[in-house]
Amino acid sequence: MPIMDGVEAARQIREIENASARTPSIDGQTCVRLPIVALTAHALGEVREKCLRAGMDDFLVKPFDDRQMAQLLSRWLTQRTAAEPNNSRPLPVSPADNATQQIIDETVIKRIRALDRKGRASRLERAVSQFTSIAPVLVATIHEKSEGGDPEALWRAAHSLKSSAGALGATILSKHCAEIEAAARNSGIEPAKPLIETLDEDLADAVRCLQSLIGVGGELVEHEK
Repeated sequence: MPIMDGVEAARQIREIENASARTPSIDGQTCVRLPIVALTAHALGEVREKCLRAGMDDFLVKPFDDRQMAQLLSRWLTQRTAAEPNNSRPLPVSPADNATQQIIDETVIKRIRALDRKGRASRLERAVSQFTSIAPVLVATIHEKSEGGDPEALWRAAHSLKSSAGALGATILSKHCAEIEAAARNSGIEPAKPLIETLDEDLADAVRCLQSLIGVGGELVEHEK
C-alpha cells in the first residue's frame, strides 16, 4: 500500500479499537472485534507470527481460489457474537472414495495446478515444499506449548497450521487444527490435549498424500517428544 503496509494498518486498527473501547458497526450491530485477514504469498511461520502479533485474525495464502475465499468469508462474516468473536467454521471434508482424496481435497489441488504457467516452476511443488518445511515446526510448537502451559501460543500455532493445511486442501488436518485452536482459545490447554494426540498422524498422512501428488517420496521428520 502507498502509505503503510498491511501489518502496520492492522496494528493501528487495533490501537483505535482499544482506545475507543468499541469497534466499527457492521449492519447496524456493534462487533467486539473487526476481523482482519492477511492475503499473503508467504506461508512461512515467521510471517504469520508477525501478522498475528499485529492483530490479524486469519490468513489466505496465495494462490487462492473463489472457494477458499468463500470459506474464509463464511468464517468471519457469520456467527460473530460478543461471547465468541473468533470462532471458525471447519473446512469441509471432500466426499471422495480413495484414501488420498479423503485426506486431500483434490479440487483444491486442481485449482492450484491450473494457475501454473508454461516454463515456470510448479506452484503446487513449491507450496508442498514450503508446507513440509513449516508444518513439522508448527506441530512441535503445539506439543511444546501444550506441555508448557501456554494456551495462547498453542492456539496460534494451531491456527497457522490450520491455514497452511487448508490452502493445500488438507481438509482433515485443517479441521483437526481448527478444533485444537477453538478448544485452546475458549477453554485452555487441558481440553485441547486429547485432540493433539493424533496430530502427528494427521500431518504424516497429509504430507504423504501431498508428496504422492507431486511424485515425491520420503518421510516426515517428527518432533522430539
